[in-house]
Amino acid sequence: MCELVEAGLPIPVAGEAVGVSRATVREWLRRSEDRDDRPNGDAYATFATRVRAANARAMANAVRDLLATANSRSDWRTHAWFLERSWPHIYGNRVPEAQDDRDHFAARAFPPHD
Repeated sequence: MCELVEAGLPIPVAGEAVGVSRATVREWLRRSEDRDDRPNGDAYATFATRVRAANARAMANAVRDLLATANSRSDWRTHAWFLERSWPHIYGNRVPEAQDDRDHFAARAFPPHD
């Protein structure tokens, strides 16, 4: 799953690709943050750490690719689009959020559906 996240897939989709439902991935991340009524443990913390690291590598790869296109004739907009849509809380339009959950990784990984 982490390889897929690092390649740029959203965390819920990467989970589904390896046979783990969105609800289960969300639960595991929430349990790692001690935001679930059920017990948490080292397995959840390890999972969350690995998923966060893969997500950070995906972001780093996208930024690297965007900066590389600035020095070439390639179109940088593809990379900017990916960054903006994958991490809108960092690279998107700055619109204040009313949610208290916005600082939690699980909440950012599973944005509300419109």
